[in-house]
Amino acid sequence: MRHVKQLISRVLTVAVWAMAVLAPAVALAQRPATPDQPSLRNIPKPWLGYLIIVVLLAIVLVISLMPSKRSHQN
Repeated sequence: MRHVKQLISRVLTVAVWAMAVLAPAVALAQRPATPDQPSLRNIPKPWLGYLIIVVLLAIVLVISLMPSKRSHQN
Protein backbone atom coordinates (compact mmCIF):
# COMPACT_ATOMS: atom_id res chain seq x y z
CA MET A 1 0.00 0.00 0.00
CA ARG A 2 2.88 2.33 0.77
CA HIS A 3 4.38 1.75 -2.68
CA VAL A 4 1.10 2.67 -4.35
CA LYS A 5 0.95 5.93 -2.43
CA GLN A 6 4.53 6.75 -3.42
CA LEU A 7 3.78 5.90 -7.05
CA ILE A 8 0.67 8.09 -7.06
CA SER A 9 2.64 10.90 -5.40
CA ARG A 10 5.39 10.67 -8.05
CA VAL A 11 2.91 10.57 -10.91
CA LEU A 12 1.09 13.62 -9.55
CA THR A 13 4.39 15.45 -9.06
CA VAL A 14 5.42 14.75 -12.66
CA ALA A 15 1.97 15.79 -13.91
CA VAL A 16 2.12 19.08 -12.00
CA TRP A 17 5.61 19.83 -13.32
CA ALA A 18 4.56 18.96 -16.87
CA MET A 19 1.54 21.28 -16.65
CA ALA A 20 3.70 24.04 -15.19
CA VAL A 21 6.17 23.72 -18.06
CA LEU A 22 3.61 23.29 -20.85
CA ALA A 23 1.04 25.87 -19.71
CA PRO A 24 2.98 28.92 -20.96
CA ALA A 25 3.60 27.22 -24.31
CA VAL A 26 -0.09 26.47 -24.72
CA ALA A 27 -1.03 30.01 -23.74
CA LEU A 28 1.40 31.49 -26.26
CA ALA A 29 0.20 29.15 -28.99
CA GLN A 30 -3.38 30.36 -28.57
CA ARG A 31 -2.45 34.00 -29.04
CA PRO A 32 -3.68 35.27 -32.43
CA ALA A 33 -0.83 36.12 -34.74
CA THR A 34 -1.06 38.84 -37.33
CA PRO A 35 0.03 37.55 -40.73
CA ASP A 36 2.44 39.52 -42.87
CA GLN A 37 0.96 41.41 -45.76
CA PRO A 38 1.72 39.82 -49.11
CA SER A 39 4.18 41.67 -51.27
CA LEU A 40 4.41 41.47 -55.04
CA ARG A 41 7.84 43.08 -55.12
CA ASN A 42 9.75 39.84 -54.47
CA ILE A 43 8.74 37.82 -57.51
CA PRO A 44 11.06 34.86 -58.11
CA LYS A 45 12.92 34.90 -61.39
CA PRO A 46 11.71 32.26 -63.89
CA TRP A 47 15.22 31.56 -65.18
CA LEU A 48 16.28 30.43 -61.72
CA GLY A 49 13.62 27.71 -61.75
CA TYR A 50 14.66 26.62 -65.24
CA LEU A 51 18.30 26.51 -64.14
CA ILE A 52 17.44 24.25 -61.21
CA ILE A 53 15.43 21.95 -63.52
CA VAL A 54 18.33 21.71 -65.99
CA VAL A 55 20.84 20.96 -63.22
CA LEU A 56 18.64 18.24 -61.72
CA LEU A 57 18.01 16.73 -65.16
CA ALA A 58 21.75 16.68 -65.88
CA ILE A 59 22.42 14.94 -62.55
CA VAL A 60 19.79 12.29 -63.29
CA LEU A 61 21.13 11.72 -66.80
CA VAL A 62 24.77 11.43 -65.66
CA ILE A 63 23.88 8.96 -62.92
CA SER A 64 21.66 6.85 -65.19
CA LEU A 65 24.30 6.69 -67.96
CA MET A 66 27.14 5.66 -65.66
CA PRO A 67 28.23 2.10 -66.39
CA SER A 68 27.41 -0.41 -63.70
CA LYS A 69 30.38 -2.04 -62.05
CA ARG A 70 29.71 -5.76 -62.24
CA SER A 71 33.23 -7.05 -61.87
CA HIS A 72 32.11 -10.13 -59.98
CA GLN A 73 30.33 -11.46 -63.10
CA ASN A 74 33.45 -11.69 -65.34
